[in-house]
Amino acid sequence: MVAMHLRIIVVGVVMTGCFVPSSDPPQYYPQPQYAYPPPPAPAAPPAPAAQPAQPAPGAQPAPASQPAAPAPTAGAAVAAPPPAPVATVPPPAPYPAPVSPYPPAPYAAYPPPPPIPYTDHHTLHDGEVIGDFAAVGGMTAIEILIKNSFNNSSADTLLVLAGLGAGGAGGYLLTEKYPVDAGAARATTNGLLLGAANGALLIQPTGANDAASIMGLVLLGSAIGTGGGFAYGQATHLTSGQSMFIENMILLGAATSLIAVSIQNTYGTPENAAMLVGVDGAAAIGAILAPKINWSTHRARMVFAGTMIGAFLGGTIVALSTNQQNQTNSRDDNILAAGLTAGLWGGFGLSILLTKDDLPDPRYAQPPPAAPPTIAPMVGPQGTFGIMTGGAF
Repeated sequence: MVAMHLRIIVVGVVMTGCFVPSSDPPQYYPQPQYAYPPPPAPAAPPAPAAQPAQPAPGAQPAPASQPAAPAPTAGAAVAAPPPAPVATVPPPAPYPAPVSPYPPAPYAAYPPPPPIPYTDHHTLHDGEVIGDFAAVGGMTAIEILIKNSFNNSSADTLLVLAGLGAGGAGGYLLTEKYPVDAGAARATTNGLLLGAANGALLIQPTGANDAASIMGLVLLGSAIGTGGGFAYGQATHLTSGQSMFIENMILLGAATSLIAVSIQNTYGTPENAAMLVGVDGAAAIGAILAPKINWSTHRARMVFAGTMIGAFLGGTIVALSTNQQNQTNSRDDNILAAGLTAGLWGGFGLSILLTKDDLPDPRYAQPPPAAPPTIAPMVGPQGTFGIMTGGAF
């Protein structure tokens, strides 16, 4: 029994000893320390070697004394080494330009477009030429009817229509074969009127006194004038303003000769010759000078209007200045004719002077000055550089 109690006591003491706190500190497992070597310090640039002084001849140089390094004092703190310089991080580089899998297309130099030729062709000009030749065909049919009448109004009408159609068809074929602009159309019309006037002026010298012969002269002059005017227009390529200049000259010549003839109380061969010279001479001068001028249509119309206004004002002023009341025969015909002629030519010259600043016909207009060449820098693909230029060379 006692032995059992002893066993219990021993076991209790042993177990009690297991739970008695110990005075020793707790043990912890140390963490591993990783030591990195410090970066190497930058090497200082070597100092320039000093040239030793040359000793005097015969003298022995004394040995240089080396300073003794100070001994470390016991207990003194050792100076820490200087901190290593921190390496600066360079800025990030820019992204490179994207590389295209295809080579850059070359810059193609396109030639400038060809200039568009100036033309004033219009369908109305073709119609004017067709109408001129149709008039010649109609006069031909009338000449036939005068000489040989069918005594049938329907047949006569059909013949006239056939003549108009034949003449118009001939003009249409010409317009299809040759280019017709405003100048060629006006030249054809001027030739028709000038030929008819010449045929009428030949009535007195030839002694024509019946309808057939008179119509024959007019028809002959009209046919020659129409064909000649068309050929002249195709040969010279006149503008509309140049053709109107010829019309103005014909008007001046016809009016001047008519005024001179009207003074005479009789009309005979000399007066008829004067009319022919005035009309044909003015037409010839106009045909020679027309290709050398650059009048626009607007200027030609203004000059034509100024000529007519000048003739009217000149005749009116002279008529009012010579008219006296209560006198029936006080007007001097010679003074009136002189006033009309002076007003006619004065209006013509003054109109030319007042319209000298008008722009020329577009056919003779000067092109604008070319732009000077310019040079500018160019940045191409893949970082290429160059120079680009533009302008007229």
